[in-house]
Amino acid sequence: MLESGEPQISAHTLKSPNKNLVIARMKKGFSESEARSKVAEGLSHLESRNIVRTIRKEHSEEQLEAEKIRAKLEELAGRDPLTNLYNRRYFDERIIHYINRAAKGEPLSAITFDIDHFKQFNDTYGHDVGDEVIKKISAIAIKNVKPGDIVARYGGEEFAILLPKANLKAAQRATERIRDEFKKTTILAKGEPIAVHTASF
Repeated sequence: MLESGEPQISAHTLKSPNKNLVIARMKKGFSESEARSKVAEGLSHLESRNIVRTIRKEHSEEQLEAEKIRAKLEELAGRDPLTNLYNRRYFDERIIHYINRAAKGEPLSAITFDIDHFKQFNDTYGHDVGDEVIKKISAIAIKNVKPGDIVARYGGEEFAILLPKANLKAAQRATERIRDEFKKTTILAKGEPIAVHTASF
């Protein structure tokens, strides 16, 4: 039942979930049909805004997901699949950046090395064992440098390390740590432990 002083409305409007909105507009002088039309327009506009807002949100989420995928693909493109070290392309890109910084006075060092007699090792024990050697020395190199240093597999058995903000003494210490640990490393080949040879720095 309507309170005294409220506009008289039809049974159709009384059953409407938006009857209070219609009544409010009728109190402003609109006829019932005009009030219903205004309410419908307002709800339609609100629904449209909500739809647009939802579309924009979904679009933003899609863009964010696309950015994550793009960043992941770029990361993968700069990695060596066997060792997960950076690859030559990434190393060559980053060294330009750090050389420019070094030109402004920031310390920069680099280490390069390769595994001695690696072809002979592969021929003797097979490529699967050779891959294990590559992965071993990769892990050793990562272990013996600082976070933020760039360790790359530059070629088949060739490696390169960029040490930003490191002077010559720091680079020499890192080199000795890698060399010493590599000399002590053995792996299983044909069921027997064998030395992993040496590396030239």
